[in-house]
Amino acid sequence: QNTSSKPVYSASTAKAWALFNGNAGTVTNSFNVSSVTRVGTGDYQVNFTNAMSSTNLTILVGTNTNTSGGFNVWYSQVNSTSQIEMFFYSIAGGGSGAFRDVTQVSVGVFA
Repeated sequence: QNTSSKPVYSASTAKAWALFNGNAGTVTNSFNVSSVTRVGTGDYQVNFTNAMSSTNLTILVGTNTNTSGGFNVWYSQVNSTSQIEMFFYSIAGGGSGAFRDVTQVSVGVFA
């Protein structure tokens, strides 16, 4: 885990990023991410080591594939300059859906 506390000044680089296991919320690797909290099924809070300068953030997310034959939908919200929250919803082939944990999540945050 990269725990560097040096601020990132380039506008073209991610201000924070992480790779984590969605089943447990454990961080595999990260930059400027102090922890990931699994709040509930498919609901994760990402906490920053150093706060962002504002809440105007761009959040990019990638996940592993959906093995149920459907697809994953995610959405995020900015809780504060030091935390974002992400929600994952899986829609099965038949159209029904539910919140679901994903095995692997990659997230990048740009400010």
